[in-house]
Amino acid sequence: MLLHLKYLSLGSRYITELPKKLGELRYLETLDIRETMIKSLPSAITTFQRLVRLLINHDTTFPDGIGRMQSLEELQTFDIFTYSSRNSLQEFGQLTKLRKLRVTWNLDNSLEDHRTTIEGSMKHLLSLCDLHYLLIWNDCPGLSLDSWCPVTLSSLREFQIEYGSIANVPKWMNMLACLTELDLTLCSTKQEDIDILGEIPALLVLRLTTSHGTNGRIFISSYNAFRCLKYFFLHINMCGTLLEFEEGSMPKLQHLMIKFNAHRWKCLNGASDLGIRHLSNLTMAEVIIGTDYSHGCYNPEEELMKSSTNFAASLIQSAVETLPNRPVLRFQLQREACIQFEERSVNYEIEVNLGEVRDVGKVDQGETRVGSTKEPLYTIFEVLMDFIDRFTIK
Repeated sequence: MLLHLKYLSLGSRYITELPKKLGELRYLETLDIRETMIKSLPSAITTFQRLVRLLINHDTTFPDGIGRMQSLEELQTFDIFTYSSRNSLQEFGQLTKLRKLRVTWNLDNSLEDHRTTIEGSMKHLLSLCDLHYLLIWNDCPGLSLDSWCPVTLSSLREFQIEYGSIANVPKWMNMLACLTELDLTLCSTKQEDIDILGEIPALLVLRLTTSHGTNGRIFISSYNAFRCLKYFFLHINMCGTLLEFEEGSMPKLQHLMIKFNAHRWKCLNGASDLGIRHLSNLTMAEVIIGTDYSHGCYNPEEELMKSSTNFAASLIQSAVETLPNRPVLRFQLQREACIQFEERSVNYEIEVNLGEVRDVGKVDQGETRVGSTKEPLYTIFEVLMDFIDRFTIK
């Protein structure tokens, strides 16, 4: 009976090799060994003419002859350094049915030591395949995609970069006419990045994670931007960036999920409802606010003190209540570190003394912090509320 087996999943860490009789499973369509300790595939795997899905660990090596697996449609996970030579990668050109690929690179040294190999191998690999789904597990920050050729990605439906980040959104990305789902992490977000993303014609789902926006702002324009988008997730993981939707932007957006920090007043970079009142098609809004404490289910109306967290949540709530579809609104508080993005770009020390934090080193020109002799950027009210935020027991 096992000779007609179509699906085989092995999920034990005690399994270190495939059984010798595996080659007899001529009808096998799916092989999943991701939860094992198998480090190499036997040569018999290349004789599986019906195999459609091959799911392996990134450090599992392939035998020669992978190009003979003519029915293969999905391959996860493929380490390009396993097949770093051009002759080995050339076999992918024979996998004419391959549509879904999860690729990674396991680096022993820094990205700079391997950047040329990664970019060259990826360009060659993508030129050989007609992919619909491309997932990249990138363990290096600031990878550049600028040299990739958009012609080879013309059929791409879903593009996802897991874990690592890219330096910028490549200009060719708005040429991906079939792309409907995109998941990216940007080191920082410039207005040009948002504009390029907004021009992707068929984009329905966008998940974007970033440390901050240029000059403390992420602006979603109404000009030819996100005309088809229905789901938008944005995570701003550092403090001091203001998100703003312009009237007419994302006209078909139904589900919005945003995560930002509001430990102090300065974390908000200006009080705003984020322009959510302009998202007229919205039916669901999920707001996760980073604070000094956690609260799984949060209702701003039950908060007695007007903290920066409560103030931001109240503005968003008021904006959502004006929308015609009466969207479902959910708040959640998560404990996050309070790190201002400009603090990463200057050299200064933080002196902590009895709960008081003040800067004692270099400060960028034109930038003022509490304790500086320059005129403060924050109003007396904001400084007072910031002080209350710090010393009130939640």
